[in-house]
Amino acid sequence: MDYRMKKEYLSNYCLKDNAEDEKILVEDFTKEVFHRWNDKLEILTRICDWYGYGFRFYPDGRLVLQMLRDNTKEKDFEWRGKDDCGHLEYQSLDDMLIDWLDELKQNEGSYKFDEEISFIENMKKNSKKSCMPDLKDLLQDGEVIVKYHLHNEYIPRNAITEKGSTNISTSLEMTLHRILESGGTEDDVYAIMGAKIPTEKERKELEEFNECTEIDLGYVLPGLIDMWKESEDAECQE
Repeated sequence: MDYRMKKEYLSNYCLKDNAEDEKILVEDFTKEVFHRWNDKLEILTRICDWYGYGFRFYPDGRLVLQMLRDNTKEKDFEWRGKDDCGHLEYQSLDDMLIDWLDELKQNEGSYKFDEEISFIENMKKNSKKSCMPDLKDLLQDGEVIVKYHLHNEYIPRNAITEKGSTNISTSLEMTLHRILESGGTEDDVYAIMGAKIPTEKERKELEEFNECTEIDLGYVLPGLIDMWKESEDAECQE
């Protein structure tokens, strides 16, 4: 897929077409839900460009599409818990793309969304095979799910640990490897654990303020853990 919208966005942000600037761009406008430009983001931005919508990501993956009018304000992009005229809300980018599939098929404009339609239809077929790993399915005997919180976030994150263990670093490293070995992606690691591979600039800033936890493979938690609690409803019995 030709990432023409990525080039346009980089230009609008006065950024260069390289890996580091791409990461800065994507993490900024997706609130770190994504870290690299991909086909789904390309299709999202094509749809919004063609149909006259703006969008806002929330850190937990939710997405709001707002029709752009002369009187559109920043508050119009706030989550309302329901759709409204020109205001569409989705739990994820995947949900949004699937919801737009019929509209793209019916589009009678000069631009035909054949490439986008084909991608979304294939995405639907493969959705069960490529879903994000569930930590409960990765538990081994005597292990439990831990919920934890970073001081600079408002959403909980999860990890696997041995029941009763207080070794946080070992638990984080084990969880990272379980996710990746089960077919999880960099985005899955961020969604589940809040961990990311920072740019060189980001790493220097985190280390300067001592606000990160090293895990493995270049991944860090970009914040300090201020809550670590075993989840009572997710335990693997021997």
